[in-house]
Amino acid sequence: MTTQYGGEYTNARPAIGAVHQLVDPRHNPNGVWISVAYKPEGFTETEGEIESVLVLSRQIAGDSARMRGAYGQDPEGRESDAEIGGSYIHDLGAGLELGATSRFRHAIKVKTTLEPRWDFTGGALGAYVVRRSRIEVPLGVDAVEYTPNPPETGVLALVSLATEL
Repeated sequence: MTTQYGGEYTNARPAIGAVHQLVDPRHNPNGVWISVAYKPEGFTETEGEIESVLVLSRQIAGDSARMRGAYGQDPEGRESDAEIGGSYIHDLGAGLELGATSRFRHAIKVKTTLEPRWDFTGGALGAYVVRRSRIEVPLGVDAVEYTPNPPETGVLALVSLATEL
């Protein structure tokens, strides 16, 4: 379960799904996992999207490179989007990591002009890792375009908490 809030999400947006790790990067230089999640529009609305994500990772002399691809659409097929992203993380030791990350999402089908046509995030990434849990803090820029308006840009600052069960 996750919740997103901020940026284009003016109301908290929950999600529930499952992840399966096909190749474990702790025992192999490569990593592969897939996920499927249902993401409703908010806590009180049932309409939302089903999103599938594929993540590939590679250990490079103690550092980590990750690539991500995602596709999501509503059950009726009236809205859909695809995204790609990547990151490179350098292990500083003592559980600290520093790197860079970016993501680009493009709407394939939209119902209204209230939906973004595309958005981009990118910047520096810091992390603190304890066993199978991590805190990530990306700091950078964000750009989004809503049809027919020109793109809007701003500063991005997020906090992400994750743990493997």
